[in-house]
Parts: sequence; C-alpha cells; structure tokens
Amino acid sequence: TSITRHLIYIALALTPTWGSAENTLCTKSEKVIFSCKVQKSIKTVSVCGSKSLTRNSGYLQYRFGTEQRVEFVYPTTKVSSQERFYWGEKHLMEGSFIGELTFINHGYIYTIGVHDVAEKLNDVPGGSQGGEVVVQKSGDPKISRLTCEGFPYGEFYLQGIVRDENDLIGAK
Repeated sequence: TSITRHLIYIALALTPTWGSAENTLCTKSEKVIFSCKVQKSIKTVSVCGSKSLTRNSGYLQYRFGTEQRVEFVYPTTKVSSQERFYWGEKHLMEGSFIGELTFINHGYIYTIGVHDVAEKLNDVPGGSQGGEVVVQKSGDPKISRLTCEGFPYGEFYLQGIVRDENDLIGAK
C-alpha cells in the first residue's frame, strides 16, 4: 500500500549506516541523496542535491573520487540537472525495496542502486541491505560494479523529482 511504501522510504532515510556522513563528497550546504565508501578503495560515490530540490528547481549531481580530488562529476552544469536522471523502484514483497537512479554519459549507463531485501526472499538471516553503482557501455554485456561498504548514507528517494525509468528506454 501507499502508506507502507512511504514508511519503508522513511525507514531507509533514517536507517543507521555502517558508513557515516563523513563519507560523502557533498558539501554541508547540500542534501546527501546517496553516499558511500567503495569497498576495497579509498574512493567515495555520492549523489548530492540542493536542499530545496524539486522537479522544477534546485540541482542534482553524481560525484566520484576522494575529498581531496573529485575525479568525476555528472552533470557538470547544475541548471535543470535533475532532468538528466531517471528513477525506478521495485517492491518485491512486504518489507523489500530496490531503488535505482540512472543516468547516461557518453554512451555509458550508470545505475546507482540501494536494496533492502527481506529475509524471506534471499534466506539471509535478517535479509540484506546494500548499495552499489553499476556502469555499463550501452549495448555491451560487460559491467563494472562498485559495491558500497555497508548501507549507503542519505535520503535516496527521488520519485517525482527526476524522470521516470520508463522514459529511459527511449534515451538509450
């Protein structure tokens, strides 16, 4: 139901993380949408937005690197940047959620994902939670995966703010 879905989003936003607010490339004046340290790396992946982010105002940016050197920012221009992202979500069963934020840059598809899967689905005691970034060249079956250390930090819910994932089909 709608109430259950919103309670799951609130729980995800308030879930204590293994990472911390320090593992972000967002500034103090920005809203952290998604941020985590990449496993076996010193790098951090962050999605940052303006505090007043809506469908028609503010901005959204993906960032990758370290606090000392951000290696990749998408998009580089903040104006209307939320129009370059796509949101999708799946609810596999009560208590399970998969959220995905996708963008395309120079023929590469980037998907930032969060999952909170109930124990009933995967037989893992307590279920499983995590985050990752998957990068794939359009039309190529090979993927690169950056897995988060623990559950990502942030308020990862952008329905109604960015474009719907169904709009992505024509964009590929």
